[in-house]
Amino acid sequence: ADASFDTVIFCLVLCTVPDDRVAIPEAARVLRFGGRLVALEHVRSPNPLLRLVERLWEPIGVRQVGDHVLRDPVDHLASAGFTIGVPGAQPPGDRRAPRGPPDADRLTRVLRQELMLRLAGMRAGGSPPDP
Repeated sequence: ADASFDTVIFCLVLCTVPDDRVAIPEAARVLRFGGRLVALEHVRSPNPLLRLVERLWEPIGVRQVGDHVLRDPVDHLASAGFTIGVPGAQPPGDRRAPRGPPDADRLTRVLRQELMLRLAGMRAGGSPPDP
């Protein structure tokens, strides 16, 4: 139904659908106003040598596994009205200090502590705490 989802996720989809120019407007149609499209996609290489390899591989890849390696859906996303952003990047027009990447060491420590707490609870004969 139209405008029924807060988020649409494309994870290596636009390279395999028959026509990515149809899939992107469909995502826009089902998103609610202010919704997000999250995409993890590979795009054609800007490197001329790699692009030559991709051009040679394209007919085989499409026929064998349905993978279009020469697609670059970024242009189609922008033309469908999506704003392209990078997670953790500063939004356009944001005058605050730029945010850096998440602290991976801190995240690892927190996850390790959570795991140890769950294991300690299981060893004591209890069940792990609910998340």
